[in-house]
This record gives sequence, structure tokens and C-alpha cells, in this order.
Amino acid sequence: REPLVAATIDIYNSIREGMLPTPTKSHYTFNLRDPSKVIHGVMRADPTKTTQPVQFLSLFLHEVMRVFQDRLVNDEDVQWF
Repeated sequence: REPLVAATIDIYNSIREGMLPTPTKSHYTFNLRDPSKVIHGVMRADPTKTTQPVQFLSLFLHEVMRVFQDRLVNDEDVQWF
């Protein structure tokens, strides 16, 4: 597997297993569309402006946080992430 895909799947599996829905957190339902959103967001980057590995990593982290971390509702869950 490509490192980007492998990392995205690992993050998805971790959050899917670690952040289960509860009555107060019913929106903690993660599905295969979520990793797809991360990959799609990264692929939309302009290759002429994302030339350094650190820029790509920053974009990847941004997309992961946008898709997964933005759903988390309290500081404890954000720290877990």
C-alpha cells in the first residue's frame, strides 16, 4: 500500500474502534466515506504549489483533522485523537 493510503486507513480504524457512538455522541459514526474524503482533499492540491514533503504532510494532517477531529465534541476526545 501507498504510505498515504496506509496512514489514512490506520487513522480510520483507530478512530472507528476508539470513538464509538454513545447517546450523547451519536454523530461518532465513521464510515468508508471518511478516508475517501481525506484522500480526495489531498488529491485536490495543486502539484505546482505542493512541491516539498513538509507541505504535503501539512496538507494531509489538515485533511485528517478536518474529516475526523472536527467531529469530536470535547477536549478529552480531541486529546485522544
